[in-house]
Amino acid sequence: AASPQVEGVVVAAGASLDVGEPLWPGAPFTSVLVAGSGGLVEDLELDDPLDPVRFLPLLPMTQNEAAWKRVHGAAALEEKWLNSGTDLRDPLRKSVPLDQ
Repeated sequence: AASPQVEGVVVAAGASLDVGEPLWPGAPFTSVLVAGSGGLVEDLELDDPLDPVRFLPLLPMTQNEAAWKRVHGAAALEEKWLNSGTDLRDPLRKSVPLDQ
């Protein structure tokens, strides 16, 4: 678990985190896009006045996707993935076509 801020970086939907090296040996990804909560893991509601704990999915990005996201934004990249039928669970997937 992490607070909404880690080492000066605000962890919120739409943010990206770059580790500067492959996420795992042989991975084509060096960064992740932080997606919105409410996916496979529901938010954990806490008693008032506490805010709920939000579980934010991390979606691996190739270097080209990360660069494109910096210019066009997270929503545009997610739309590219959706329109291209990108399987974000594929650990060896290629970058989504970004020239269209």
